[in-house]
Amino acid sequence: MFKPNNQMEFDSCHDISDKRRLEKIRESWEYSFYHEIFNKIDESDFMVLYSDEASRPNSPINMMVGALILLTAFEWTYEELFDNLDFNLLTRYSLGMFDFQKTAFSVATLFNFQNKVMDYQISTGIDLFDKMFTKLTVGQLEKFKVKANIQRSDSFLVSSNIRRYGRLQLLVEVLMRFHKKLDANEKEKFAKEFEIYLKHHTSARFVYNLNKDQMPHEMEKIGAIYQALVNEYAVKHGECVEYINMKRVFGEHFELRPDGVKAIEPKRLKSGNLQSPDDSTATYRKKNDKQYYGRVINLIETCDPRNDVNLITNVKTAANNKDDGEILNGQITAAKEITPKLKELYTDAAYGNEKNDLLMDKLDISHVQTAIKGQERDRTLEIERGAGRNTFYVSCPHQCVKTYSDKGKLEASLDPEKCMNCTNSKCAMAVGKSKNCVYVFDKADYLRQKRIKSIEKIPDERKHLRNNVEATCHEYRTMETDKKLKVRGDFKTAIFAILGAVAINFGRIYRKMIKTGGKFPNYIKVYFNFVQNLAEFIFNKLFQSASVKICA
Repeated sequence: MFKPNNQMEFDSCHDISDKRRLEKIRESWEYSFYHEIFNKIDESDFMVLYSDEASRPNSPINMMVGALILLTAFEWTYEELFDNLDFNLLTRYSLGMFDFQKTAFSVATLFNFQNKVMDYQISTGIDLFDKMFTKLTVGQLEKFKVKANIQRSDSFLVSSNIRRYGRLQLLVEVLMRFHKKLDANEKEKFAKEFEIYLKHHTSARFVYNLNKDQMPHEMEKIGAIYQALVNEYAVKHGECVEYINMKRVFGEHFELRPDGVKAIEPKRLKSGNLQSPDDSTATYRKKNDKQYYGRVINLIETCDPRNDVNLITNVKTAANNKDDGEILNGQITAAKEITPKLKELYTDAAYGNEKNDLLMDKLDISHVQTAIKGQERDRTLEIERGAGRNTFYVSCPHQCVKTYSDKGKLEASLDPEKCMNCTNSKCAMAVGKSKNCVYVFDKADYLRQKRIKSIEKIPDERKHLRNNVEATCHEYRTMETDKKLKVRGDFKTAIFAILGAVAINFGRIYRKMIKTGGKFPNYIKVYFNFVQNLAEFIFNKLFQSASVKICA
């Protein structure tokens, strides 16, 4: 049963501490987090997860969501999160936990809550965390008067928290995991086939004991085992995750030929193949000579030069082998709904395509690319739109022709005599390239040309607006551990992306509050606290080192 969290307001807790400590609390980021994030989380959005019948009430939703935001922002483990919830007074206050004797929820409750959100998303397609993020962001844009008419987009690759397998090791690992699901009689039936793998205990040890010449034979041998198991247990274990992975790997790495099961050549393997049995949706991508096993996160944020603070307005996760332009296509409409005044969107060369051109034209968004992918086409013939949306002018240095069409292709009949006398051999109307000097084009050609020329028409001070979005990508990087996420799977990666955006936006808002004064400390005080904490850290490290030497 759903029950809202009607906890006491922060500022009404006069018995929190003495006045000196209360003032320090009000200067902390936790105090700001309580007011700007915790109190703004709309718990009613999550009502759909709970029964309408009278039953045991839910744990406070704003506390659980707030805790997950802190977990993401500080790279905490769940153990570290609950240590802070149990013993860190400011962390408790940031989540409205004013009674030090009480614990709001358990680890199991927090896991169950995330699973409920995931199940609801799978069944309905509605992402409740994204809905929460949108409401927070819209409120922040309005409260802090952030102009959202100009925005920028970029993507970055994130690696899943999985082990990297070589091809043969992956095949052995998947096979050994399926073996664990078999009962005693089934294991006995295939004891001979599994014997050599089980003898080495792990897939890594098995591969380590092979030399290069043995690899092709082992690939052929394991392919035959796969075929036998896939056929044998299709009915009994068909719904088992381990069987599903085994069947998938068999189809991705082997093919049936007249002379038996043969391994597919390495060059024919696809980036969407299973990379690990621990994360079945992770994909492979190589970029700048680095290998990534995971996903890509694409973000959109405000970037109007007049803004004191810019906020992320939309985030989306996708397979890392998916084209950036295709990912953006799924975000444009949502970005326009969240920020209706969006007029300019800055991207790099990877985002331009016909679908995006048509959609942005429909939504009245100017797509500004800071670079063009591939070789730029000749632009001797310029296409311009007339007063009506279906009226176009085709012009060159020698002539201008008006054309009109309601749909489909348009034809501009240029003057053949002028085209014959033209010396530009690259022009599309050059002799031999076009019959009767008729230039055929469509709306997509016009929009493509418009996008390519857009960077030339904006003021110089706006030509580099996209660049700083890479700093936002770096902010996400600081929430990774050893260049990997702490999570696996599409859903948990999406949670990381959304809650990370909440944390980044809050950090920017808090820094703005510091800069503008009010109840928050000035830069000198922040700097003093930083130096003081650094000095204490160094002193403790030196003291610990000295103690170790004395004990030794």
